[in-house]
Amino acid sequence: MVRILCNLPLECFDARANLGVELLTFGPPARMVVEGVHYPYDIAFDPARGSWRELAAALPRGSAVWNVAGAGHCHHPDEPAASAKRGYARKWQDFFGTYLPA
Repeated sequence: MVRILCNLPLECFDARANLGVELLTFGPPARMVVEGVHYPYDIAFDPARGSWRELAAALPRGSAVWNVAGAGHCHHPDEPAASAKRGYARKWQDFFGTYLPA
C-alpha cells in the first residue's frame, strides 16, 4: 500500500480505512481542528521551524523521500505550477489570437 505524507488530516473527509492509502500526517501539536473535531498529527513537526530534512528524519523506518527539483506549492503566484499555468494559458491565447481571431 502507498504511504502518503500530508500536512492535512484527510480523515476529516473520510475514515482512514476508506482512503485506500496509508496516511501519515505531520504538523504542529494540537493545531488541526476541523469543524470542532481535533485531529492529532502522526508526527509532531512544525514546518515553520524545521527543515524538510528534519521531517524526513522523523519519518517511520523504511520511508522514502522523493524530493522533486523545482516542485512547490501551487497556491503561491510565483510557484512552479502557477508559472507553468500562466505559460500554458499564454500559449492558448496566442494560438487562438493568431488562428481563430474573434
